[in-house]
Amino acid sequence: MNAPGPGGPPEGPGPDLPDEHAAREAAWLLAALRADAPPPAGPGVNVARAITAGERRLRARRVAVPAAAAAALATLTAGLAALLPALTDTPT
Repeated sequence: MNAPGPGGPPEGPGPDLPDEHAAREAAWLLAALRADAPPPAGPGVNVARAITAGERRLRARRVAVPAAAAAALATLTAGLAALLPALTDTPT
């Protein structure tokens, strides 16, 4: 039990001084909390980036929907224009 693994807590003095061992282990466990370096960025949402991405999608939809409707109308008009002479011809 006194043999620490790699990166484990420091080995205690043995069963003679359990309070000192507990203090060393506590100091080792809490050392990470006392570090001056900020903690690494964890998973989370960057609100500013999410708002920007949402606005970009909204602008794209506001442009794409009317453009798609205009393209469909132009295709329909061209198709009817091509079929109109065939529909109006009367055999003589």
